[in-house]
Amino acid sequence: MPAHAPSPPPLSHPPSPNHHHHNNKQVRSLVPVDELAAEVEKRNRLKLLTPILEQLIGEGSTDPHVHDALGKIVVDTNNNPEHFMQTNPYYNPLVVGK
Repeated sequence: MPAHAPSPPPLSHPPSPNHHHHNNKQVRSLVPVDELAAEVEKRNRLKLLTPILEQLIGEGSTDPHVHDALGKIVVDTNNNPEHFMQTNPYYNPLVVGK
């Protein structure tokens, strides 16, 4: 009779529930926000990105493209643009002012 191979050792730690969250964050950071924003802006639909941009900023994004896109929305909707411009160090005034 052939000998049975030993079964693999059990995992010492089950995968953490936050493991997938970390992967999602990496995927989000790979989204080309500048290209996405440019395409959406061509169609006058930049405001549709507001929830995504706010979520990225809430997660600590300092990507200027994220802040520029949100800045354009804030200015276009006249949603207290002075406050945004005075308190946001990450946007590019030359981009937002276009």
